[in-house]
Amino acid sequence: MKQVRALIIKQKGSILYCFTMNAVELEPLCFVEAMSRDNQKGLQRVAEPSRIKEIGEYLADAEDCLLPNNIILNLKSDVIIEPDSDGKMATITFPSEQGEYAFVVDGQHRIFSFNDTYRRLEKDITFELPVVAFHNACAEVVGAIFVSINSNQKPVNKDLMTQMKLILGLLDNDIDKACIELIHSLDEDPNSPLKNRILRLPKETNKWIKTNQLLPVFKGFLLPGGCLDDKKPLNENEFSLFIFKQFLKYFLRHGMMKNAKSILFLNRVVCK
Repeated sequence: MKQVRALIIKQKGSILYCFTMNAVELEPLCFVEAMSRDNQKGLQRVAEPSRIKEIGEYLADAEDCLLPNNIILNLKSDVIIEPDSDGKMATITFPSEQGEYAFVVDGQHRIFSFNDTYRRLEKDITFELPVVAFHNACAEVVGAIFVSINSNQKPVNKDLMTQMKLILGLLDNDIDKACIELIHSLDEDPNSPLKNRILRLPKETNKWIKTNQLLPVFKGFLLPGGCLDDKKPLNENEFSLFIFKQFLKYFLRHGMMKNAKSILFLNRVVCK
């Protein structure tokens, strides 16, 4: 038997239970049913071992690697819930410490990253997960929640994410950092043809091109063997202009500039 205390939350006549539980104790209580041809009523995606492994490694990487978002569960009918007399808190009792008692509506990869197969945290580290749970909700309710979560979420703007990663020191490697710094230089250099023309943050106007459109091109320049590998220009202005010329050459070479006027202008800049 496993017990946990929970806060009772009411929404439009439905009752939700909010609690925390040590992840290594929660994981053995959870299960999923992935949709397949043989199981048309399955309400989850097939778990991806690579994604589970990735989360397990992420959590073991550093002290500030956390999972603050809540898990959403649907507790089965054999889980006993006893509300307090004031209706504000409840005691949730699982029949045993292991079994299929909690269907994972959202967060399966996070939960299963604490399975012994994928867990990378030391066993003496306590890691609690926030949980919001239904109790014996029907398939229609669970399905509607799953669809809502996975269809209404909007990803963070890529250019904003790149800026945040740069500020927080979270870019994937030194090449990415160097590329972003060079793109910023092109945007800020008074003598740059792209002065104030690069979109670096959402909602900016009168821009020609986005940071994340330039990033893969510049990475090709800076990787070993690229045209900027080990370049030592005399000054920053020369460096910016050199980079821009290489960028234009890339577009011309790949036929990305079809307008005749644009090609004549770009060729004058590239060949100057």
